[in-house]
Amino acid sequence: MNPIKRAPFIRSIAAAAGKTSPDIEYDEIEEAAINTAAPPSIEEAEAAGQLILLAEDNVTNQKVILRQLNSLGFAALIADDGEQALEAMEKNDFAVLLTDCHMPNLDGFGLTRSVREKGHNAPGRRLPIVAITASALTEEVAQCYEAGMDDFLSKPVEIAKLHGALKKWMPSTPKPSVATAPPPTVAADSPIDLSFLKEIFGDEEETIVEILKEFVDPSEECREEVQAAVKTNTLEEVALGSHKLKSAAKSIGAYTLAEICEEMELASKKGDWAPVKELAPKLNTEMSEVVEYINTL
Repeated sequence: MNPIKRAPFIRSIAAAAGKTSPDIEYDEIEEAAINTAAPPSIEEAEAAGQLILLAEDNVTNQKVILRQLNSLGFAALIADDGEQALEAMEKNDFAVLLTDCHMPNLDGFGLTRSVREKGHNAPGRRLPIVAITASALTEEVAQCYEAGMDDFLSKPVEIAKLHGALKKWMPSTPKPSVATAPPPTVAADSPIDLSFLKEIFGDEEETIVEILKEFVDPSEECREEVQAAVKTNTLEEVALGSHKLKSAAKSIGAYTLAEICEEMELASKKGDWAPVKELAPKLNTEMSEVVEYINTL
C-alpha cells in the first residue's frame, strides 16, 4: 500500500497549471496569470469539452496541482490510481489526461496502454495524455512515449509550462485573467523553500501550513519504509520508497531531501549498495529537519 495514498475514490474539484520536462520545449510559454473568476463546474467543463482527469496517488501533489489548475480556470476529476482513472473514463468525457507514472494498482504506463487499447478518446479526437512525474530521466521520458503518452511534465509543476501544455493539447484553452502570479519569494535558510508554495497559494498561509503538515505522516511512513528496506538489503523497496518521498518533497520545496531521495533511488536501480548505505543516515537527518521545521509553523 502506498502510504501517501489517502484521498477517497474520486473527488471532483477545479484546477489548473504546470511544468514541462526540460526535455520538452514549447513554441511559446506565456507568463501565467491567476484566474480571479470561479472555475467552471464539472458539468460545465465537460459540456465545453475541457474537463481534465488527473491520475495521482500523492495527496500533497494532488492539492498543489489542483490548485494550480484552479488558478488557470479549469475543472478536473481526480483518480488516486490508474484503475480509478479507467473507471472515471467510463462515466465522463475528458479533454486531457494528466497522469503520474508511478502509482499503486495500475501505474501511468499501464493506464496509458489501457486507454489506447480500449480506445478511450476525447470528444471527437484522440485523448491527449500528459505524464506528470518526479523523474526526468531520459529512459523514463522514452518509456512515456513508448506507452502512448503525448507529452511529459516534471514535478514540481511550473504553472506557466503546464498552461503551455494545456494550450497545446486542449482546444480553446481558457485565458486566466486579471491578476498575474506573484514572483517567488527568496527562500529563508531552512530545509524547505516556501517560494514554490507561495507562488501558488499567495498569502494563504493557513493553506500552506495545512499542506506542509499533511506531508509529515505519510512521508514519515516512506522514510520508515526506506530505512527498513536498507536493513533488509531490499534494493527494489529502497528505490520505491525513495521515489515516493522524492515526489512529495519536491512538491513542498524540500529540495535537499528530494535530492537525497533521488540519489538513493538511482543508486538502488543500479544495484549499488555503497551510496545507498551512505545516504540512509543523511535521509534521516534531513527528514528530521524538515519535520522539525514544519512543526514550528
